[in-house]
Amino acid sequence: MVGHMHFKVGDTVTIRTGKDRTKVGKVERIIKATNRAIVGGLNVAKVHLKPGRSHPQGGIIDKAASLHVSNLMIVCPRCSRPTRAKIKTHTNGRTRICSKCKEALND
Repeated sequence: MVGHMHFKVGDTVTIRTGKDRTKVGKVERIIKATNRAIVGGLNVAKVHLKPGRSHPQGGIIDKAASLHVSNLMIVCPRCSRPTRAKIKTHTNGRTRICSKCKEALND
């Protein structure tokens, strides 16, 4: 089910659950069809590759796996705390706002 995304590519986010809940990273890609996001440096999995043209030796590489957006929170650039993004509508359009310091997030 596709819902409204409060994240954009380039946002700084933190993980809310699990053993990595103190780690912070930037959103590299958003998959809207499954409500998932790929965050750089977080949720890295080891992938075993067979030898082929792109990797003649084969081997084991690190690959970023996706996370569900419900497990992510935006980190406000001004107050440096995880926050929910509020949407403020005005005549020019919409702006995402930090719910803690009421400052606009990078758009």
